[in-house]
Amino acid sequence: MRYSPQRKVILDTVRNTTKHPTAQDIFEQARMNIPSISLATVYRDLGQLIQNNMIRAIQTGNTVRYDGNITEHQHFQCSECNQLFDLDVSLKEFVFDLKTKFEHKVMSYELMLNGICHNCQ
Repeated sequence: MRYSPQRKVILDTVRNTTKHPTAQDIFEQARMNIPSISLATVYRDLGQLIQNNMIRAIQTGNTVRYDGNITEHQHFQCSECNQLFDLDVSLKEFVFDLKTKFEHKVMSYELMLNGICHNCQ
């Protein structure tokens, strides 16, 4: 993957937040640094960053959010404010148990917990 100033701004934007931004959020933030950047460039570069395992895409209903934390972790989504929270929960034992029960080879897994966050309760 080639270096570009736009891609660096997009990567930095995703990595420097725990808010799990949408492409529109990233576009608005990137425009502060590069006013001429287009939404198409943001989408294209997000795709490249995902392909190169530099960020993750998280599907939440009809919305895709982006995560700069590519270490193994899970998420909690608040049904009131739609905010995503990182969870430091290891599922290695659970997944190991699943691997012994399935004939399929488990390569990766994701867990999304849903509920009401502490701020909305």
